[in-house]
Amino acid sequence: MAAPAEDGLVRIVTRWAFVFALSVTVALPSAYFGLQYSNRVQHVEVTAQLKAQSLTALVAANPVLWIYQLQFVEELLLRHPPQLADDRAIIRDAAETPLVTTGPLPAAPVLVRS
Repeated sequence: MAAPAEDGLVRIVTRWAFVFALSVTVALPSAYFGLQYSNRVQHVEVTAQLKAQSLTALVAANPVLWIYQLQFVEELLLRHPPQLADDRAIIRDAAETPLVTTGPLPAAPVLVRS
């Protein structure tokens, strides 16, 4: 009669050990990566605040110079606009041959040679 009780106890302990091992396997890495993510977010926020404070201090020190700098940046952006993401969708086959192209046409002329 002692064998069934011991067998039931072994099953219960085995299940509890499995639950504990599973929770440690899942909970510890998720907690670690969660803390790392929150530390990175906090680092980015603090860096942004420091840069905003230093920029505010520069503008407050010489506001006339800032107006010229702002105009200079706007002129640079007009002369050399930044490359935007390509909104075109191209469907290719297995050999990377374009089958269907959708989206806006390019601003420059396209040369095609067959």
